[in-house]
Amino acid sequence: MADDRRQERDQKLHNLIALSREVRGSEEYRVYKELLKIKTGYSICHINFFNLKREIAIYYLNVPNLYSVRTITRTRFQNRVSAAIYNLVTSSQSFLEYNFPKSHFLETNISCFMKELRNHIAHNKPLNLTSHVKHKISQPVQRAESFSIIDFKNELEKSIDSSNKKKSHKEKALKYIEANQLKDKIHLSDLINEYFKSISAKYKECLLNFVRRNETLFRSLLLKSEKISEEMKDINCSSTVVPLEPLKIRYLKYLLFLANK
Repeated sequence: MADDRRQERDQKLHNLIALSREVRGSEEYRVYKELLKIKTGYSICHINFFNLKREIAIYYLNVPNLYSVRTITRTRFQNRVSAAIYNLVTSSQSFLEYNFPKSHFLETNISCFMKELRNHIAHNKPLNLTSHVKHKISQPVQRAESFSIIDFKNELEKSIDSSNKKKSHKEKALKYIEANQLKDKIHLSDLINEYFKSISAKYKECLLNFVRRNETLFRSLLLKSEKISEEMKDINCSSTVVPLEPLKIRYLKYLLFLANK
């Protein structure tokens, strides 16, 4: 009897593994992997945004005094922050160009400003950051960084005057400066937060639109995955060969919920 039950269990497990592999080769699962590509692209942007914030936080932790700091320490900090800005903008532009190749967002003032700022950092020198105290009503006093935009603005204006190539990005970068009434400097945290907030909004839009377009396929994948998972539990098997693990099932359900709000 025990051998019969074992053989029956092994046969059920074999059938479930075969069914799981079949699901992994289906159109539903192929589309699910496309969904993960969107998430992965944004994750790189988010990591670069976090790294930029971390560089500033670590510097403030190691250099608590606003004014007494060695020149070499300050220079290294500016180099790391400039590199982090470059990585953030590059990964964000790559994400946008891949997922929104014809989107007007690639032509917005802030997107063009950040792209031109990245190019300025790459072809000139790291940003010359200035530490200062930032204070807003009903908020605690905070340290912050700013940088001069005078040279950057002059460079944009000269490029527009002398270039015979497409100038729209440089012109829109200047419009961002004018629209925000930026005279000689810009606060780094305000700029980065505004930029990343816009990237996050486009990511959410891209993700939910993709889920809406493929809702039928995703619901079918959920049903098949949950059925296989339940049958795995019935034979006391916690195999990882199921098409979607419990966390991924919950995540996909959450996305479907958001897409239908």
